[in-house]
Amino acid sequence: MNKVNTSIISDKYKKLIFIMINFCFIVFLFILPFITPLFFKLYFFSLPACKISSLFFNLPCLDMIKEGGCWLIPHPRVNIQVTSECSGFRFFTIIYLITSLIAWQNTASKIAQLRQSIYLLVACYVITIFTNTFRIITLTHVEAYMNPLFPQKVAGILHSLPGAIIFLTMVIACFIMANKVYKNKTTCNKI
Repeated sequence: MNKVNTSIISDKYKKLIFIMINFCFIVFLFILPFITPLFFKLYFFSLPACKISSLFFNLPCLDMIKEGGCWLIPHPRVNIQVTSECSGFRFFTIIYLITSLIAWQNTASKIAQLRQSIYLLVACYVITIFTNTFRIITLTHVEAYMNPLFPQKVAGILHSLPGAIIFLTMVIACFIMANKVYKNKTTCNKI
């Protein structure tokens, strides 16, 4: 009877430690975008999205880092400036946090958790680059074709709203996909 009680206590202790580690990780990931150096966001997140977007428009991606702190795509209707705020780094931290927590909760081994974290880091980076590219292309079309139809007061909303919708949709999609992948994985492991 003593062994049963100690295993229950140790399981509760393990869950408490797991919750505390996750809480510290969440705090770290929400602080990370504010302390991350500007060049990291610009070169590892903004530049790939800018290059892919420029391929879509068949235009060059110009380096304006020294002059204006951004990448520039000279579109005929509107100049596209991709800055560190447009990098998608906050989106990256959110989807990495969500998918990692789902993976860690459904993976028993510490080595498997570490391996899953590395895989998810790469997958979330790729998802971020392509989502950000889609956002840049969408916002370019909105800025070029929709802004002339609306007054200047609405222009800020037209700039922010499509990006928020795209990122929110992708966060929900990543959450659903991670849940499906890891629920199927745990179901297969139980069988």
